[in-house]
Amino acid sequence: MMPLFEIHLVVHGEIGWFLARRNRKADLRLVRDRRASLKDILESLGLPHTEVGRLLADGMEVGFSHVPVHDCRVDVHPVNSPFDVTRPTVLRPEAWDKIRFLVDDNVGRLAGLLRAVGVDTLHTRGTTDFDLAARCEAEHLILLTRDLGLLKRKQILFGRYIRETDPYRQLKEVLSVFGINGPYAFFSRCFLCNCPLKPIEKETVSHRLKPETCRYVSAFSSCPSCQRLYWHGPHVRRMLRKMADAGIDISGANTHLLD
Repeated sequence: MMPLFEIHLVVHGEIGWFLARRNRKADLRLVRDRRASLKDILESLGLPHTEVGRLLADGMEVGFSHVPVHDCRVDVHPVNSPFDVTRPTVLRPEAWDKIRFLVDDNVGRLAGLLRAVGVDTLHTRGTTDFDLAARCEAEHLILLTRDLGLLKRKQILFGRYIRETDPYRQLKEVLSVFGINGPYAFFSRCFLCNCPLKPIEKETVSHRLKPETCRYVSAFSSCPSCQRLYWHGPHVRRMLRKMADAGIDISGANTHLLD
């Protein structure tokens, strides 16, 4: 058996909330008698590794796999916004080449809203945690969820525990955290399939339209995957107003959509 040693763990910033959920303090001393990685230690306390931006062991920057074996101080810093997933770091030397999201069922409405501003976002309903984590790893996806257990899976390199409960404020949260700034490609993706939409001539789809829509709307788009039709109607204006109310820059949207 290893001799006892003490880890003085200091969790900085708002991620101390994850410890507070289990009545843990953000500044605590852990007495240890066995080897464990910092990732395992932090997650045993309730803090998923996806929320950690930097680790310092006695002032030296280390990775999640670092194993303390003697008395030391460990400083845990949160992810700083904007979170640049394309830049390698000590914690995440394998950076992604672009931003693509995978949205869990428990924040499912967020998927449609991210697509509404043109962000590449996947959402597979009824998928197991194992399959979600494997897909994130294989396809280089950033996981968005409110499932702490899922975020702790080792296959998840980048992820975010969504703080907000309102879907439009969740959208604002994600755009801010990952530095996705406007102007956005509003309503350029299918809400259902995530595929980029393509313009389509009104004459080719008029038989699928209600008389009122056919009379007042002239511009249409179609999803090449599911064939769903899109046009700018009252629902678009409602969505843009809710985005603006949440603090999202809608200046890139066509001004006539708000008339």
